[in-house]
Amino acid sequence: MSLRLRPPDARNLRQRLELLPPGSTVTLEAGRYELPEALTLLHDVRFVGEGDVVLDGGGVHGIVALLGVDQKYAFHGIQFENGLAEAGGAVLGMNRCRVDFDMCRFLGNRATTRGAAVSLRQAKGAFRRCVFERNLCGGASSGGTIEIGLGCTIEVDRCVLAGNEADVGGGLFAGDTAALIVKSCTFAHNRARRKWGGNAIFLFGATSSGPSGHVANSVFTERDPFGNDPSKTSKLYVTSSAFTAPAGDRAPPAFEEVGRNTHVAPELVGAGPEAWALAEGSAGRGTADPSRIDGDATDFRGNLLVHDRRADPGALAARRR
Repeated sequence: MSLRLRPPDARNLRQRLELLPPGSTVTLEAGRYELPEALTLLHDVRFVGEGDVVLDGGGVHGIVALLGVDQKYAFHGIQFENGLAEAGGAVLGMNRCRVDFDMCRFLGNRATTRGAAVSLRQAKGAFRRCVFERNLCGGASSGGTIEIGLGCTIEVDRCVLAGNEADVGGGLFAGDTAALIVKSCTFAHNRARRKWGGNAIFLFGATSSGPSGHVANSVFTERDPFGNDPSKTSKLYVTSSAFTAPAGDRAPPAFEEVGRNTHVAPELVGAGPEAWALAEGSAGRGTADPSRIDGDATDFRGNLLVHDRRADPGALAARRR
């Protein structure tokens, strides 16, 4: 079944969604949907935004809770803005759900304990070509954008994470037995308030095995980008990535270099996070591993990441100043 909605429908959006059969597609016409309450989704559903679509939590509640057991949820072209919750300011997911976010934006969301934008438990899925900007976890918190925990396997691919903040894991946080895969992402000016808290990524395991993390073909502007609990065996494995901070600021034992990584001058061009890419002539140009990128993969501008069997690290293809 298909359902088409307009911004005025936000007043009773939750009730209308509850009537949909599993597997429905919801098309949201352009505009700002000021939600009176968070949406609770219990069945398979796909959301597609036409034009500029904003789901707005108003700074008083979360935006979407994905609570169905073994259900699939997909979002394309949606901006999640001004969500507020204890966990998952914009999106909370659990119960073995499958999530797929493509071309989405998470802006100005807040959580009080974990996952300023997204918090997941027992979930699998991916975030592709998404932008996370100015999301905040307050207090003793984890995950300035996405926080994943027990039973999660999440891929973050071709995303920009900029200006987000948490106590630990200013960008991403993985805990318990979670598996985090990061490919072709750009991390810019994210902040962990705790020393060695991982300005970009933090791993913390409640057991001796801990979570696992793998990063490839990404760009980091942060000093001390990685952190973990040194008493656990969890470690982040990083390859074919570029760093603008001196190597001495990437303190062990938080990560292990398993392939060629590059120190580059802070030569990112563009006026905002969506425009951050390596400048023409940067030492990082062409240092990504194209075997870790699908041959037809594009950034959110539609530009191919691989050209003539060469690729640049980061979420965006490099361009001239």
